[in-house]
Amino acid sequence: MNERGNTLINVLVTTLVFTVIGMSIIASTIGGAKRTELRESEISVTFEAMKAVDEFVTNLSIQLDQIDISLIQANAFSTQISEWIKNFIETASQEKSFMECMYVIDLSGETATYVGEEPPSACGEENLNARSTFHIDSDFTKVYELVLVTKNPNNHEGNVKKTIRKRLFLSPIPSFLKYAVGTNNELYLNGSPHIVGNIYSPKLTIQEDANYYLTNGMKKEVSTPFPSVYGDIYTNSIDVVQSLTKDQFYQQQMPKIKHESRFVPIQFDETIKQQGEKMLEDVGITFSITDEITSSLQTAIEQQFGLEGLSWSSVADIFGLEEPTDQFFLINRDVAGPLKIPGDLYISSTIESVLTFDDLIVDGDVWVIGNGPINFSNIISTGNVHFINEGGKLNIFGNIVSSGQIHIESRNNLTIEGNLFASDEIAFRPLNGDIRVNGTLVTFGNLEIKGDANDPSQENDQMIVDSVMYVNGETQISNVNILGSNNQEKQLILLSKDKLTITRINEFTNFQNSQEPELYDGIPLDDQIKPLKAFFYTENKAELYGVGSLFYIHGGLFAKNVLEINAVRGEVDDITNVQTMTISQQNNRLSRFNVIYNKDVLLQRIDALPQVKHVSLFADEVFIE
Repeated sequence: MNERGNTLINVLVTTLVFTVIGMSIIASTIGGAKRTELRESEISVTFEAMKAVDEFVTNLSIQLDQIDISLIQANAFSTQISEWIKNFIETASQEKSFMECMYVIDLSGETATYVGEEPPSACGEENLNARSTFHIDSDFTKVYELVLVTKNPNNHEGNVKKTIRKRLFLSPIPSFLKYAVGTNNELYLNGSPHIVGNIYSPKLTIQEDANYYLTNGMKKEVSTPFPSVYGDIYTNSIDVVQSLTKDQFYQQQMPKIKHESRFVPIQFDETIKQQGEKMLEDVGITFSITDEITSSLQTAIEQQFGLEGLSWSSVADIFGLEEPTDQFFLINRDVAGPLKIPGDLYISSTIESVLTFDDLIVDGDVWVIGNGPINFSNIISTGNVHFINEGGKLNIFGNIVSSGQIHIESRNNLTIEGNLFASDEIAFRPLNGDIRVNGTLVTFGNLEIKGDANDPSQENDQMIVDSVMYVNGETQISNVNILGSNNQEKQLILLSKDKLTITRINEFTNFQNSQEPELYDGIPLDDQIKPLKAFFYTENKAELYGVGSLFYIHGGLFAKNVLEINAVRGEVDDITNVQTMTISQQNNRLSRFNVIYNKDVLLQRIDALPQVKHVSLFADEVFIE
């Protein structure tokens, strides 16, 4: 009896144990299935939400293409966009069961606000007033943040909640400013340039060999790795889409190829004429720009400022003159009030106190030689304007207008706060010093920006700018750093009708560590290599070399005709050593030609840019919380 009782107990215990184990296995299996089901639901909902965000961006871009901002008021533009956003969100909320809510925040002005309908309190921002904004004072420039909060459409599967954010920049800028590198015609990427940002081209050729020139002018080529692109390639050509393969890109990291049919080119001739005439009007000159600009502008200045028939006697007392003269000298002496000069004017300062001049209107050439500080207002000349700053600090708080040339050379600090207009060339020579330009520039000749070719160590010749420059001729830039003013927050936008040449930038200089970091995000970091903070555009062609030079552009490059970029990777101390460089030696090394797109251009100096009829949309990265 005891044995049978013990046996029964053992059977019951064993049965219970196996039952518990079985139930645990079943529970674990069910739990795992639920977790798998929940994970699948999470992936599905997130995917659908991303599609909804893309749908919003695409449709908003189409809507912007339908609004001609030249025909409406700024408040009408804001009203139309706000109404469109409201309607889109209402429709999406009814059709998309995975969507808890969608809303848009306007970050453009002084404080953050909702666009359209305010979201439910449980779904919106906890502290909207605390959001940082961009403080933009431009009617058609907006910074929006699109927010989509998800929910699980099938309640029994658990709670799947994600918050997706995407920042959108709306700006009336020319299309070329949306790309890091591009052309309306042909783009050649020879060797291994490094591009962080999007590319636009209807014709794209990628070659493994980079071209370069020896000091005797002989053209050579060297094999390199392929280009690296951290962005997308936009094109309106099916040939480009079909021809590109991953074997044509650095370490076979192929970018996405996207179709772009809404590219709008600028009208350069019309734009530079409008900008020039507006600039002259701002200083009191009514003038219509023609091909005979030099002589006709001289006549306009003489007539409109009453210089015709003006004699030396009208200013004799100011200069202490006793005899007639064709030239007037101001040495260590300031003059109050506007001054009209009927001949060439020479100004020199050698004292420590500041010389101050109000408006100078000169029927001749102007020469300023500074060994001491001098402040100017407007300078208007029927001849050439020359600044030679040896050791003083020169400030031009107004505008410079010349019916000839403007030449500015500085070995110390020289600042131009106003605009510059010249019917002939403009040349800047920052020689071991800084030249600051904070206004718009228009020249109907060439533009040269050249530093000292014989700097003892690293490049110390600097243009510090917040400027849009229009050049009706060629542009040449060499041996100079171009930095944005206001601690690199600003930048240069340079548009040239003729050829753009940029040479000898950080020549035979190397990154302190040319090895690519293990976790490389595409942005080279080096305290000694200062980026050119600029967007460069030419109506003609540009041919650029990152071989002996080390290019680092924080902005963009665009040529309406042909853009050719040549680059190698690694260290180059002498141009004759390039021929011995191998592909294996260059792999995992930083490129010597780097373009890093700067989207801040979408928000700056809109009034000075070429006018367009439609607002463009630039979508930033997506963030999922």
